[in-house]
Amino acid sequence: MSPKPVRAIVSPQRQRDALAAILSTLDPRFLAIPQRILDLIPPRAYGYESGTAELFDKRTAPAFDPMAAVTVAADVAVSALLEPHRCARLVQHHDENAANPPMSEVTGKLIDVAMQSGAVARTTRSVIVTRLMDLASAADIDPQVRAQATESLRKLSARLAAASKSGEEIELAHRRATRDDIEQFLIRPDAPRKRIVPPAMPPGPPI
Repeated sequence: MSPKPVRAIVSPQRQRDALAAILSTLDPRFLAIPQRILDLIPPRAYGYESGTAELFDKRTAPAFDPMAAVTVAADVAVSALLEPHRCARLVQHHDENAANPPMSEVTGKLIDVAMQSGAVARTTRSVIVTRLMDLASAADIDPQVRAQATESLRKLSARLAAASKSGEEIELAHRRATRDDIEQFLIRPDAPRKRIVPPAMPPGPPI
């Protein structure tokens, strides 16, 4: 008598539904803080800049930094999708059954997200590149995961290079800077680099 199966992979459709749900949280319209809300957040009063734990780090002090909040929110989703063990499972489960989504499908969707324009999209792009670099340079993960992360960086760099050369100066500058960061990383992935570290989530999530 054969033993009953004790392991079952979630159906491919359900996996893709879950992926779509997470990716929806990276939509710039979802991440952007409405102007009516920003207008209600004043700068911290002098002498009260610290002492409260549940604050976002900011690069616009003393004013509230909406992009810091966007970075934290985007990083929650991106880090979850690119978690090393989860990526290794994607590789393994796709190998067992080609109907299961491969890791390249997940990174491909993230590249699509990174190709959007606007301040919120640029912030998310930086998060995606940082987390892909973390995967590509990690020493203690599945080599196939490292390879896919590296290939995804190459694909993103190529798409940024092929993108329209028209648009806002800040958008073009960010695309070029992102490509420069990727190319420098791919040439010397083990060399020290000034990586953009997303700010930590304040205590007490969800926020």
